[in-house]
Amino acid sequence: MNSAHPTRDLVFIIIDEERSRFEEKLEQLIRDLASSGKWSLQPPEVVEIEGEDRVGGLLRLYSELTPRGEALSIDSDAANLDEVTRLVEALTTFSSENHLEIEFELDGECVGDINGGQLSKSLAVGLLGEWRRVLNERIKAQ
Repeated sequence: MNSAHPTRDLVFIIIDEERSRFEEKLEQLIRDLASSGKWSLQPPEVVEIEGEDRVGGLLRLYSELTPRGEALSIDSDAANLDEVTRLVEALTTFSSENHLEIEFELDGECVGDINGGQLSKSLAVGLLGEWRRVLNERIKAQ
């Protein structure tokens, strides 16, 4: 993939007043994820949320459109979806084990959360489900 291809940022933020309780565990989870397989652009990374005493992470994804306005290839789109799915699955377990809420933002817009291991409808259906549906339609149309 061309390094000039536009990207999008999927940010996940732990919503908890005691950031320090989970910071080391989250960093370990992200390290484990980073070494668990191939990532299209780069593995997830830990980020501190500016202006807030919160910690989270970032997964950079390819944008759906190329610089010329063409659709992202099906293979690249499927890889993006696989990476986001792996991340969400790991964070679902993390949320359940630690009884906490994790909020997701795509380019600054809230796209859902995981609370106590439960995915919100907007994350499960609105982001992942719709993405999967559109990708499957593209595959069938080939």
